[in-house]
Amino acid sequence: MLDFIYIGSKNQHASNVPLIDNPTTTYVTPQFHVVCDEGFTSLLPISDSKHTQIMSHLLDKASWM
Repeated sequence: MLDFIYIGSKNQHASNVPLIDNPTTTYVTPQFHVVCDEGFTSLLPISDSKHTQIMSHLLDKASWM
């Protein structure tokens, strides 16, 4: 599973402070010191079923803070 998943940004922080989901802890928190791989160069291709599994975990099990 992925270590961290980018969610977006929040109005309470600067637009360059991303919200990150940690699947291990199931928390979504702002992270001030991250480097985003916007070209997805560090990821191997995944199947549609794996993508569905990751998104299901994100939407069903994450605790939004």
